[in-house]
Amino acid sequence: FGWQKIDGRQHYFNQNGALVSIQGIDVSEYQYEIDWQQIKEEGYEFAFLRMGYRGSQWENIDRDSYFPVNMENARNAGIALGVYFYSQAVNTEEAEEEAQFVLDILSYYESIDYPVVLDIEESAQPGRVTQARLSRREYTDIALAFCLKIQEAGYTPMVYSYQYILNERINMEELERNGIDLWYAYYGNPSRGYDGTFSIWQYTDTGQVAGIDGEVDLNSTVFDYSGKKQNVE
Repeated sequence: FGWQKIDGRQHYFNQNGALVSIQGIDVSEYQYEIDWQQIKEEGYEFAFLRMGYRGSQWENIDRDSYFPVNMENARNAGIALGVYFYSQAVNTEEAEEEAQFVLDILSYYESIDYPVVLDIEESAQPGRVTQARLSRREYTDIALAFCLKIQEAGYTPMVYSYQYILNERINMEELERNGIDLWYAYYGNPSRGYDGTFSIWQYTDTGQVAGIDGEVDLNSTVFDYSGKKQNVE
């Protein structure tokens, strides 16, 4: 019962002992060329693709250079897809600008299965967000501004972050009340570090998967956003 690590992957078993979790990855241009058919054959059913990012030292927004090819090839391989945007917004206006950037690109594609995610992190090097010294209220408003704009466009919004941000910077309970799910990055026991609930767990950033040269983030969830399987619990 519960989370069990088997052959390097985190799986969830329900109270009846049935395996109910779904395996996924998330990628960006840093993974370069990907054999998506191999990914599918390895048992990974969903993927989050980085669509774009805002620089930590400048305010310009750029598209991930591998997003178009990943979108096409992953979809052709039958992978359920979500997208994420690496945010460095320091106010709600920039957050809405980031959301509009995502929506403009998504308008060229068929609907996606998994959420549209706001990736909230503080850069290793002091950058715009660090220097802005945002309050918990400001952080929460930024996340809300992005996610509500995504939600209004008919997509499922989600926030991706880690222990420090969730405990010290964002009021996740307020986001949840607005229908915003959490994708939690934690490379240990998921019951530690953060007491709130999460829908997707990124459990390592050093995964090895056939079809990708080098390391990749691995994820597991019991929520099938594509609706192809019945959710558990």
